[in-house]
Amino acid sequence: MFVGHKDLVWGLIASMYLGNVVGLVLVLTTVPVFASILRVPFAAVAPMIVVSCARDYFKRHPKDRYGTEVESWADIQSYNIEFVTKRL
Repeated sequence: MFVGHKDLVWGLIASMYLGNVVGLVLVLTTVPVFASILRVPFAAVAPMIVVSCARDYFKRHPKDRYGTEVESWADIQSYNIEFVTKRL
């Protein structure tokens, strides 16, 4: 490769160096932001994490909003249980 396609190989090596430099700059500039999150009390951070995770989950799986334990019984092959769940 070095003999036949020098431009390709050196372009690949240069892009790896450039990616490392950009990553290093990005990490060094965002460390203070992430460190400041540690100053917030856990009692305030935990509900925000739970709400954001639940919001994302229900955005990806919209039918699960209505899936209670009683409604999941309808998957059983017995029509009696399905009748009972429809009446509830």
